[in-house]
Amino acid sequence: MRPMSDYFDTEIMATLERWQLWMQEHYPDVARLALRMEHHELVAYAPNGGVVHRAALPVSLPEFSVVLGQYCAENNGGNTALQLAVGVLLDPVRRRVDYGTNFVELTEKEYDLLHALYHAGEDGITKEDLLHHVWGYHPDTETHTLETHLYRLRQKLTDQPMPILIEIAVQQGIYRLAVQERAT
Repeated sequence: MRPMSDYFDTEIMATLERWQLWMQEHYPDVARLALRMEHHELVAYAPNGGVVHRAALPVSLPEFSVVLGQYCAENNGGNTALQLAVGVLLDPVRRRVDYGTNFVELTEKEYDLLHALYHAGEDGITKEDLLHHVWGYHPDTETHTLETHLYRLRQKLTDQPMPILIEIAVQQGIYRLAVQERAT
């Protein structure tokens, strides 16, 4: 027999799914935000991963909607693009790299990988941390998925006529994002 909390969580998740569909139809900007149940809270995340709002359960969905609507109105619909270089943005809503009027489409994992590298900054990030943050893998997991995704991401980014070159450097087990002007 399932514990009562499982039924409660299932019921809440079903309600949230219906609410998100309604929000997508009526407030598309709010629909860009991710909703998650964490412990005994409902948490809304912006496309860049930042927490927009937390509410203890049970939550009033209309009140929660108002808070999210205000956030989107004040923050360009939750679209908080990251600037990789002048004129080159990492768009969290469309999951792509925008440059000028052009763009490079990214898969979900390519975007998450580039996003994690961007936020790691000059300090960089270890393979274990990337595998954990992007794929949810345990640190002891043996896999080549990171190398495979990096290879494909590098191909996508270097094959574009962008004014910059986006590289992913690996030195002493630390991965870093390197952005430099492309030689003409």
